[in-house]
Amino acid sequence: MSVRSSILALLTLGPAYGLQVHSEIEARTSRLGRINVGQIYATLTRLVEAGLVEPVSADLDGSVPPGTAVARLPFYELTTAGRLEAGTWLAGAPEGEPAWEEMVEHILLACTLPGADPLRLLGSYRTVWSRSPECTPSEPHDLAESARRQLTEAALRWLGEVEQRWMSGTLLTRALSSDRPRRGRRPVARS
Repeated sequence: MSVRSSILALLTLGPAYGLQVHSEIEARTSRLGRINVGQIYATLTRLVEAGLVEPVSADLDGSVPPGTAVARLPFYELTTAGRLEAGTWLAGAPEGEPAWEEMVEHILLACTLPGADPLRLLGSYRTVWSRSPECTPSEPHDLAESARRQLTEAALRWLGEVEQRWMSGTLLTRALSSDRPRRGRRPVARS
């Protein structure tokens, strides 16, 4: 899953600051502990330079006054171009060979965002996985082709399960957390 795209998707919920973006992405996907917060801030800087995100200031209560300039702890919000790119990413699978982990994280994030349409995204991934070449092992011991076939079958089953759970209402979306992660290093878990 692209950190760039996941930041844009998360910011569809409203303005957020860098550490909050980091915490939200980790909480909503299977990437816990695998995204460096510095990567988030570097990507936010590139998104600002690309005109997809803009920094805004926040009041002491955390609310963002409209039309304000950057202040103490910058919040970032989507520009019109950023909102369009986020919408495109949330609507479909990337082109090319499907990647299992990228798909899982993409769908996990999309399923938590109010206003996203996971069914459209699921359908897009289903189409991509269904286009995977039909794997018919030419030799009884062709493990690579067998693995590809089984991964395709697993992906299609999982997509069906996610769709079923979405339709039954057991997958719940959520807004940005109002809990602000503390700045600095995470506390070390003690045994």
